[in-house]
Amino acid sequence: MENRRKQITLNATQVGEALLELLALRDVEYFFAVGSGTDFPAIIEAYTEKQSHYPKAIIAVHELPGIAMAHGYAMVAEKTPCIMLHTIVGGALGVMGIINAARAKIPLYVIAGRTAITEKGQKGSRSHIVHWGQESFDQGTMFREFVKWDYELRSPDQLETLIDRGLAISQSQPQGPIYLALPVEISGAPLIDRKVYGSPQLTPVTAGIPDESTIKKAMDLLSKASNPIIVVSMLGKGSAAVTALVNFAEAMSIGVIESNPSYMNFPQNHPLHLGFDVSSYLDNADVILLIETPVPWLPSNQTLSDNAVVISLGDDPLYSQYPYRSFPNDLSLLGDPSKTLTALLQHCPIKQNNKKRLAQYKKYQQVNQKLKQVNIEHSKDLIPISPIWVSHCLSQVLHPLDIVITEFILDLTQTCFTQAGTYFNHASSGGLGWSLGAALGAKLAKPDRRVICVIGDGTYTFGVPVATHHMSALHDLPILFIVLNNGAWDRTRMASRAFSNRNTADNKNNIPLCELSPTPAYEDICKAAGGYGEKVDTPSDLPEALTRALSIMEQENKQVLLNVITSKSQ
Repeated sequence: MENRRKQITLNATQVGEALLELLALRDVEYFFAVGSGTDFPAIIEAYTEKQSHYPKAIIAVHELPGIAMAHGYAMVAEKTPCIMLHTIVGGALGVMGIINAARAKIPLYVIAGRTAITEKGQKGSRSHIVHWGQESFDQGTMFREFVKWDYELRSPDQLETLIDRGLAISQSQPQGPIYLALPVEISGAPLIDRKVYGSPQLTPVTAGIPDESTIKKAMDLLSKASNPIIVVSMLGKGSAAVTALVNFAEAMSIGVIESNPSYMNFPQNHPLHLGFDVSSYLDNADVILLIETPVPWLPSNQTLSDNAVVISLGDDPLYSQYPYRSFPNDLSLLGDPSKTLTALLQHCPIKQNNKKRLAQYKKYQQVNQKLKQVNIEHSKDLIPISPIWVSHCLSQVLHPLDIVITEFILDLTQTCFTQAGTYFNHASSGGLGWSLGAALGAKLAKPDRRVICVIGDGTYTFGVPVATHHMSALHDLPILFIVLNNGAWDRTRMASRAFSNRNTADNKNNIPLCELSPTPAYEDICKAAGGYGEKVDTPSDLPEALTRALSIMEQENKQVLLNVITSKSQ
């Protein structure tokens, strides 16, 4: 057996160097230096001298796309990166990214420098006017609600434990970000002891499976149900879980609905894939299996049948970090989804073959396919261009392993994602602008794959496009950005129309506080960073523009942006 207590001697002589060397020893591949500030000198000095011993440095020129990039990398590579922010100012800008990561259950090791405590007399003492204004009474409080653990490095001899503890907690299920404050004086202090363990002394806690009686009870309910359904949103975070769900659904002959999916959870071309509209099934469903689904339906306008039984499966079925959430939960299956689905399948006596149920599914799919064709025929010639037409045209040029990152904008009824790890949508936190940086992180994780980012114009602006395109060029990460530009915050327009009891919001094309026209020439922002940009305002031009954009991205290794002028929601 491996000697887990064997010690080695670090090359580092001071804390900043040791932090980076330890992260590399613990298999952290990337260190995202986000908005480097006056609390970074010890880290900069370390990278100046011994880069080969440390995680690869990624410069992020703004906090929002920087943290989103780390998020995207972690999401696609299924590894934990380290992020360093600049004191309270970088922390404040970065909080939105931490919230997104928390709700998406993404492991991030987040460090923020803390301004020097001393005014003179020590290496790293305050040397700039900002060092007084950048001190807070409790720096961690801005992160605390959305991280799994936070602490401050107070002595050099704590470093190894805090690296191992932070990584283990962030990677334990449910996964999420953690936070460590790094005071300037400590970061440049000499090491007390250069000996560390060669292996981490803390390992992540992995979720298991529910007890056998609970498994049997769930299987009994599902086996006897007349109209069971499976509703899933975030299962596809792990590729093994997608396979487990396919095997389980096939064995039980139960249809699967992806409700507001953040991932590719179930192949869209599978006969048991029932689309994305759960409301069509709620009235008749007698047993509903929710798998990693924070918001399965909208209670304001969608209700269950009186006799419906709801089973919730996940590493936190009650979503304990959500302050208010009222969805029924008649039986909890607390555990790792992949393992639990496999355990459920082992208790399935025979393969279920409910012909009546399968016939219903087929009928629904035929209706869906007919509606899809009607929508395409209706939208293909509309000016401004219909978002449905954009989604359809994109689906025609996608390869099975292309990675698409979007943010509430791609119409999944027009696509056909079949492989795990090919589709990623925003978490339910709604901190917009995430997808731009996330696409860069996905490309960093999978450099051999084509990455396409599909966004609205409002979201594009939230993503700090100047910084994003700069980072794309800086790190040689060519992405295709498709901006659906309708000159408005369309989600807000839709919410206003739904809220209004009068005709003012319903009938006006220009709704107050929602309109963004005239919009900038977004394609020129990409050009300014050395990329290719093009405006598309005619629907018949779109297929050729997409083909051209992908060719330029691949053949010329350039980032590309298509500014597609689209219609607003009606």
